[in-house]
Amino acid sequence: MNIVLCPLSVPVTCPMNEVLTDSMGVILSQTPGSGFPHFETCSWVVKVEPGYNISLTVEHFQTSRQFDELEVYDGPSRQSPLLTTLSGNYSSPLTITSSSNKVYLHWSSDHASSHKGFRIRYAASYCSPPNPPTNGTVHSQTGTKLGSTLRFSCDQGFRLIGQSSATCTRTPQGLYQWNAPVPLCQVVSCGIPGAPVNGTVTGRDYTLGSRAIYQCNVGFQLLSSAPSSVVCQETGRWSPSDTPPRCMPVTCPDLGHSAVEHGRWRLIFGTPNQYDAMMMLICDPGYYYRGQRVIRCQANGTWDYPDPQPACNIISCGELGTPPNGNKIGTLTVYGATAIFSCNTGYTLVGSRVRECMSNGLWSGTLVQCLAGHCGTPDPIVNGQIIGENYNYRGSVVYQCSPGFRLIGVSVRICEQDHRWSGRTPVCVPITCGHPGNPTNGVTQGTQFNLNDIVRFTCNTGYVLQGAVKSHCQANGQWSNALPTCKSEY
Repeated sequence: MNIVLCPLSVPVTCPMNEVLTDSMGVILSQTPGSGFPHFETCSWVVKVEPGYNISLTVEHFQTSRQFDELEVYDGPSRQSPLLTTLSGNYSSPLTITSSSNKVYLHWSSDHASSHKGFRIRYAASYCSPPNPPTNGTVHSQTGTKLGSTLRFSCDQGFRLIGQSSATCTRTPQGLYQWNAPVPLCQVVSCGIPGAPVNGTVTGRDYTLGSRAIYQCNVGFQLLSSAPSSVVCQETGRWSPSDTPPRCMPVTCPDLGHSAVEHGRWRLIFGTPNQYDAMMMLICDPGYYYRGQRVIRCQANGTWDYPDPQPACNIISCGELGTPPNGNKIGTLTVYGATAIFSCNTGYTLVGSRVRECMSNGLWSGTLVQCLAGHCGTPDPIVNGQIIGENYNYRGSVVYQCSPGFRLIGVSVRICEQDHRWSGRTPVCVPITCGHPGNPTNGVTQGTQFNLNDIVRFTCNTGYVLQGAVKSHCQANGQWSNALPTCKSEY
């Protein structure tokens, strides 16, 4: 299907000597009642290429025969030969042909009536050269006559939208037209290039030849092999690539090469060795940090080390004095050091004999003292004995009772700092089992109920004893046998 150029319609605004140079077109009279004065005159000059005649086709003509008149001259003015004068109404198409390449039309009307006016189509037997597309050029290869061709092109930086050529053809209505419209020249644009992740892209425009520049956000950098900019090509694509480059995080040196003696770095935020990562210095047990403890990976690829750099120093527990009347072995006071204490002859060591400097900066154990003196001979015990001869501080003795006696009180006494024995002297009391009671219908014989004493059991007349006939008092304060029973003989 051919695409044709529409003939130019020229609505009349009552021009005077308007020159029309296209190979075809339409002339229209002004519609009555459009604000024009009642009387007016209009004129047109149709001028085509030399060597061609002009055909005027009156498509409709409805005017006032008495007051409206159209004069058509075979030439460029009213001095040219008159071809025809038209007035009134014409219902059938009327064709007028000039003998040259110019005609002059003169129209006069008083607009007193409401007639429709006229519509006249003019044409010459060739195709008018079209206007070049904006930002482009038209090239005539074979002229403008029937069968001639045109080629369209766009300026650099623009792409052609439409057909790149057109041929002069004749329509069934006898009109000569190009079989394709004038194409458009659209500016070549590559579109806004994609921005890299963690970056931006900038450019003044994105048309042919323009350059877009990639930049990474703070703390990120382009790969060394990635382009920092792209250029818009005629193909509408960015070169060297449409794909945005990658912005990689800035990395800082591995802290393994900057190890702190007796310490290590621990990640507390971010990704190891990448921009904005934060590391904390952790010292070994027994060491404490000095200086800035937390460092951060900066955008320039370095750690924000303070000056002086952080370090781990060994912990000191402070000096331990030598106790009066005693001695100390060991002069170091730092983590892991030990001190050993002893007392002079006649003095007793109170506290921890060995103390060690711990990771918390404190000495283990308790304060050492060397205490003199003893508690003297402990009080004796009746019906018993004292075992032990250490009467010095912290010495102890044990009280024991003789056979047949039991201890009332604490059996062990300790020599304390105030040179007194702890507690009170215990006592030894005889072991007794108490009266065992009388059996029912019987009697218990005996008056002594202490250790090893014996009692005997008997029944009343008419009763028989069942059980043990005697019992003795044991060392545990219990009788050896339970009470017997007395049962009736009947």
